[in-house]
Amino acid sequence: VLVALSAVAGASAAVGLGLWTARRFSTAAGLWAGLFAALLPQHAAWSTSAYNVALPTTLLVWAFVVRRRWLALLLVALAVSMRGELGLLAPFVGLPGLVGPPLAAAWFHSLGTPDLGDPWLSLRMNLPLLRYIGPPVLLVGLLALRDRRAWPVAAFVLYTHVIAAAFPDQGFRHELLAGLAACALCGVAATRIRLVPGLVVLVGLALGTHKIAQRWYAAPVLPEAELVGLPPPDPSCVEVSDEPPIPGQALPSHVGLWTGQIQAPCVLWGEAGIHRTWTSRALADRALRMRTLYRLEPVAVRRDPGGPILLYRVERRW
Repeated sequence: VLVALSAVAGASAAVGLGLWTARRFSTAAGLWAGLFAALLPQHAAWSTSAYNVALPTTLLVWAFVVRRRWLALLLVALAVSMRGELGLLAPFVGLPGLVGPPLAAAWFHSLGTPDLGDPWLSLRMNLPLLRYIGPPVLLVGLLALRDRRAWPVAAFVLYTHVIAAAFPDQGFRHELLAGLAACALCGVAATRIRLVPGLVVLVGLALGTHKIAQRWYAAPVLPEAELVGLPPPDPSCVEVSDEPPIPGQALPSHVGLWTGQIQAPCVLWGEAGIHRTWTSRALADRALRMRTLYRLEPVAVRRDPGGPILLYRVERRW
C-alpha cells in the first residue's frame, strides 16, 4: 500500500509541476515539463519506494500549485512533518511557506539534536556534486534563462542544491525538487527552436530512466571479471567507509581523508555489489560521491561472506 501511495504521489508531482509551469509560462511549456518530470530517472525510482521521499516532495509541489493559502500552508506542514529539510525550501511558496523554517527547526529538535556534522565542510565537499540534481541533459534548461520569469526557478534549483549540500549524506533524494524545477526550465526551453531542445531532453531522460531501471533492485553482485587477478588487501593499508562520520562505526569515514586527518601511505575504499544497484538505501549515491571526490584505482579484493568487496586505492582529486 505504501509503495502504491508513493507511485501515485510521484505521478501527481508530474501533473502538479505541469500545471504550475503552464500557469507561469505557457500550456506547451507545462505539457513538456510534466512529461519530463514523469521521466526524471531518480524521481521515477523514488516513486517506487515506501520511504518518505516521493510523498513529501509531491506535497510541496502542490503547495506551489493550489491557490488557497490555508491549503498551501497545510501541504507545507504535512511535507515538513515527513522531511524536515523541505521546510528550508518552503519560503519559495510565498506567505504560507514561511511556516516551513520553524516547523523544520521543531522537526530537527524532535530528533534529539542529531549530529549533522560541520555544514561548511559538507558544503565544500558536496557543492561539486551537481549530478545529484539530475542527468546532464537538464542543462538544456539554461536556454530558458532568456525569459526573466525563469530566473526565480533557476535560483530555486541552485538554492535547493546548496541546502542539500550542507547535509553530510547528501543524495539524489534531497534534490528531487531541484530536478523537478530543472524540468520546468527544460519545459520552457522545449518551446523554442522548433522543439529540438524538448526532443533532446526527452531522449536523454528516457535513456536515463531505462538505465536506472536495469539497476533497480538488481542482484548486488560484482562482475567476477573485474576481480580476477586482484590480491587480498595489504593489511598495512587504512580502509575508509563512504559514510559520513558516525560515532562507533567500524571504519573511519572518508571525510577524514578529505580533511587530511587520515595520514597514511595507502588508503582503501571498498565497493560492494549493492553500490551499483538502485535501492532505497541509496548506497549508489555514496559511490557517486566517492568517484567524484577521489581518484580510484582497483588494487585488491576481499572475499566477505556477503559477497566480494572491490577495494580501490583512494586519492583526493583536489
